[in-house]
Amino acid sequence: MVFVVKSDKIVEWIANNNSKGAISIGKLTFQAWNRNIKGGDKSEKKRGVIQLKWGSIKDDIEVIANEK
Repeated sequence: MVFVVKSDKIVEWIANNNSKGAISIGKLTFQAWNRNIKGGDKSEKKRGVIQLKWGSIKDDIEVIANEK
């Protein structure tokens, strides 16, 4: 089964469905650097910047290093 959805519909869904603006990809979280929710000028320069976070990187690297 194949689904086709316009990107603006996906962005709208992410923004409005308890996702906090992040998408999990395995152990990584893909998200906007700063969503500028309050509309201030201080963070405007970061608009459009994305980041990948790996919350358990320290523990995971230890496990990877110890695998044989």
